[in-house]
Amino acid sequence: MGFWGLLADIAKALAPHAAPHVAKGVVSIAKDRMGNSGGSRRAEETATELGRQVVALQDRLSAVEDRAAAAEARTLAAEAELAAQHEQFKKWLIVLLGWNALLTILLIALFFFRK
Repeated sequence: MGFWGLLADIAKALAPHAAPHVAKGVVSIAKDRMGNSGGSRRAEETATELGRQVVALQDRLSAVEDRAAAAEARTLAAEAELAAQHEQFKKWLIVLLGWNALLTILLIALFFFRK
């Protein structure tokens, strides 16, 4: 007896037990498909629920878009402030380099012309 024979024996042992449960499931599915008059009511309820969910999602989306717009405005303001600080830094750098050059020239002049 091989593997397939063992599986066949298991199926033979379980089939009598599973048959009534499977039959009940098939009958209930058939009843739902054939004679369910509440199907249209359920479809309407489902449609209204989906409509409510779509409206809720649209509200959430608009809130997220508002937050994104506010974040973009804050980012642009921070970028402008950073650009202003960068310009101020460049001005100070030029002034300090000039001061350094002036002092260097002054020290060289004092060193050579002091005699």
